[in-house]
Amino acid sequence: MMTALGALLLALTDAGVLVQDAAQDMLRKIHQLQRELGSIETVAKTLIFASTQALSFTFFPEWFSRTGGGVGVHLLADNMEACEQIMQEGSAHFLLCHTHPAAEMTINGDRFRRRTIATDQPLPVAAPDVYGTTLLHTSKADIQLLSFDERSGLGRILSAGLGEKLARLNLRPVFTSHVAMALRTMAIEGKGIAWLPMRLVSEDIAAGKLMPLEGTEWLLDLLITLIRPQARLSPLAEGFWSSLGHV
Repeated sequence: MMTALGALLLALTDAGVLVQDAAQDMLRKIHQLQRELGSIETVAKTLIFASTQALSFTFFPEWFSRTGGGVGVHLLADNMEACEQIMQEGSAHFLLCHTHPAAEMTINGDRFRRRTIATDQPLPVAAPDVYGTTLLHTSKADIQLLSFDERSGLGRILSAGLGEKLARLNLRPVFTSHVAMALRTMAIEGKGIAWLPMRLVSEDIAAGKLMPLEGTEWLLDLLITLIRPQARLSPLAEGFWSSLGHV
């Protein structure tokens, strides 16, 4: 009898079941909100960078270790076209890339601003003994070219800055990519010549894996540029941007 009464007392009415379901649903929503707030807090403590792949390998790690102040970072490394899209969508605080006055970008204008943080220089390189250092002075020579494609920022820059001069050479593209590291590897393996940033190949030149080809007319002066939206960013991102004026 007591057992039956106990079971009766513990049983929920139809209204009670509805209240219980509503309470459980509310708890699920509270837990979801807590997770979302945690994610927002994590993002607020993280700087998000888009970076072209060449700079993500060679420049970003050392530079950010000096300037980042120990904050969290999320690095999105891709080709220039994809990085511009990331910035257009507002999915990153900053874009790190090579720039040159002759090469256009899709994120110019009133919506973005930029700061020069370093310089670089693309130069023609090849594996030792594959080509002579004076190769580019011999216009009749058949030159196997390892080239950047149209998605690459460096490809745009080389086309804008050296396009007319390169057109006078007997260049035969044998490998095309937007990934500078892939062109570097192919050049080291003796598959052709490539115009690559000095910061990417300086150690290879010092080690004798690559050699620069002669001729200052084949060089360009590049800027390593940090780009951000004009719109106000998170306090962390604004603080980082301001600190660069003191680095």
